[in-house]
Amino acid sequence: MQGGIVVVEVVRTWTGREADALRQALRMTNEAFASHLGVAVRAVADWRKRPDMIPQARMQEVLDAALERAGERAKAQFALLLENDNRYLLSAGNPNGMTPDDRDRLHGVIRRPSRLDAATVENLSQVLASQRRAEDALGPEAILGPMALQLDTLGKVLRDASGPQRDARAPLVAEWTSFVGWLHTAVRKDSQALALFADAEDLADEVGDGTIATTAASFRGYLARLQGRPRSVIRASAAALATPGADPTQHTYDLLQTAQAYADLGDKKEAQRFLAKASDLATTAGEPPPSVYWYTEPFFRLNIGLAQLGIGQYRDAADSLRSGIHDIPADQQDAEWMNEYHQALAHASEHA
Repeated sequence: MQGGIVVVEVVRTWTGREADALRQALRMTNEAFASHLGVAVRAVADWRKRPDMIPQARMQEVLDAALERAGERAKAQFALLLENDNRYLLSAGNPNGMTPDDRDRLHGVIRRPSRLDAATVENLSQVLASQRRAEDALGPEAILGPMALQLDTLGKVLRDASGPQRDARAPLVAEWTSFVGWLHTAVRKDSQALALFADAEDLADEVGDGTIATTAASFRGYLARLQGRPRSVIRASAAALATPGADPTQHTYDLLQTAQAYADLGDKKEAQRFLAKASDLATTAGEPPPSVYWYTEPFFRLNIGLAQLGIGQYRDAADSLRSGIHDIPADQQDAEWMNEYHQALAHASEHA
């Protein structure tokens, strides 16, 4: 580490988009390019259909060699194709939500898994944080594919680790797994989401990370709420509340999630009891951990509003929701998950 910056060797990582750009630069058909590389035509076709896919390590080496053998004219054409492909150029608005440095770090690990040392784990944690923020701005569908591919690579890295190396890597993979589970939830791929949450909880428990384990359990409750199963919401939230090492902000949200579920069951007394506990804790919970950055006081006001709406306190609900929407950070204002609160405000205002 030099001057606080991790120095990572830049190594090209081929995506389907880049592989097909090389095919075009060489002026080859799918069949000719497959023969040139010594691979199946199906692989070449996949690169055209799935531009964000990342070929396996052996294929990366084959593509490296093909580019090295290419003539200068083909190399220049290849570079021009990539330069003119705005989807390839990395910016804040690109579907991956990554900076060039972020992608270099991640791709370095993809090519050489042994690079996943403590410094790179920290940098990849920052990549994950940027992806979470990107999802707020771009929506879950835009980043689900790349994040799932990256998780697959990190999972393979973790399987090859043991002892202290595994302990150092497991929290990152657990948090990444939980986030990809959330993305599956947001696009309603429920069974995949539940499997990912279970994996995240197991990994987090393995290294005693209560924050990540609690998040995964809580997300199970959120998914159950989307499915209209309030009893399952209560069970999952209770598991989150009972997880050792959870942050007070996480307790606040799970109390509110429990209150909403009791309201859905028509148990107004229990809903009010959990709502009162959550409201008290919301004002003293403090700053959330980075992995649950959205657990802020305005966010809690939004969920207080949902619980109030569920028990028929329409005027209070409208006030809570309106205030929360006004004060939520600007970079979350247009997130897809905010739609629920706007709809709830419209409903509460209509009945107030």
